[in-house]
Amino acid sequence: ILLAKLCRLGLFPNMYQSAGGKSFEGMNITHAEHSKCADDANPAIPLLPEQLVLLHCVAKEVDEWAESSDSQGMGGCPLGGEAGQDGLFACHDFLVSLYISLR
Repeated sequence: ILLAKLCRLGLFPNMYQSAGGKSFEGMNITHAEHSKCADDANPAIPLLPEQLVLLHCVAKEVDEWAESSDSQGMGGCPLGGEAGQDGLFACHDFLVSLYISLR
């Protein structure tokens, strides 16, 4: 419940980084760099077990929110919905950067 509340407040990037993650602020990955990371046998960024658990918990919250019939638009979004538009976009930008880096 606490993790879900912190995510709604737009603190998912902070929680992920506290679990040992890398900061992605201002990160620009070119297509060539992305392809190089995808071709390497080792991932560009290691994924710690704590981070995997956090991502799984957040994914479960997002799935439940998306499936619920009473979703309150983006204001109820588990990824920064209570943090306003800036917090919402910051969480989603962070997840996109994370996805690109881990892929």
